[in-house]
Amino acid sequence: MHNKIPSIWVAGLCSFAIGNVCDFVALGISPLSVVTLIGSWSLVVSTFLANIFANEVVSEYDIASIVLIVCGIVLTVIGSDHRPNEWPLPRLINHYEEPKVIILLAILASILAAGLIAIHLDFVARESRVSPDDPRVIERPSKTIRALYVIV
Repeated sequence: MHNKIPSIWVAGLCSFAIGNVCDFVALGISPLSVVTLIGSWSLVVSTFLANIFANEVVSEYDIASIVLIVCGIVLTVIGSDHRPNEWPLPRLINHYEEPKVIILLAILASILAAGLIAIHLDFVARESRVSPDDPRVIERPSKTIRALYVIV
């Protein structure tokens, strides 16, 4: 029995966190419509990666959702304004030094930290209840913890 979260989870969480920081910065320098499109595209990519790496089944509903997402992306790109938003670096840095932005980042970091702590505590608790018949079998996390994975 081990007491560490698998390194692939840590790597995934770190890449997810870095991606969200980049997403947050992008919201300040790109049109919202573009950032939203990239976020929508991540749902399509996640579906295919889950199928490839986790052997998740892709249903007809998933395919229909992917088609709708791609159609929405195409329609939004065709109908959107393509003029760039000029944000020189000093203006961008000043934006992230504003009290309201600092408060927002602190709240988001607190929520993320609380979620990660809850997930870790659940993992440790489940690991301590490993099946005596098969030490690799760990019971499933609760619905609350599964929801926290989505939120985190």
